[in-house]
Amino acid sequence: MNSRKHIKNELLERKISAIIRTDNQKVAKQAMQAAVNGGFRVVEFTLTTPGALNLITQFRENDDLIVGAGTVMSPTLAHEAVAAGAQFFGCTGLQRRCDKSSGKTECGQYSGDFHCHRNGNCTSCRC
Repeated sequence: MNSRKHIKNELLERKISAIIRTDNQKVAKQAMQAAVNGGFRVVEFTLTTPGALNLITQFRENDDLIVGAGTVMSPTLAHEAVAAGAQFFGCTGLQRRCDKSSGKTECGQYSGDFHCHRNGNCTSCRC
């Protein structure tokens, strides 16, 4: 299930996530797989990690996971992360407004810097 409510509930219920930041895509994939094998079900790849968008797409193939993007520093990166399959993202310190030009953006903020996505549309813009 990928509804906004489900994603929010999973983030609030689990209260823990595996977050990977590295300069090596292979290491990121191996480390995250180890975290998943160890029981993590909420995972996040920071966009400073090479190939992070591809990793988000790959890990989204596992329906048991909630997959997010971290270090989202621009609206463009937010939309790329959502397109890659990110279900939430973290954008610490990013101050921006929604890009209303597409007409597809809805707003809603969760847990401070975590933001949920639903149906491929950004649902957060009050970073």
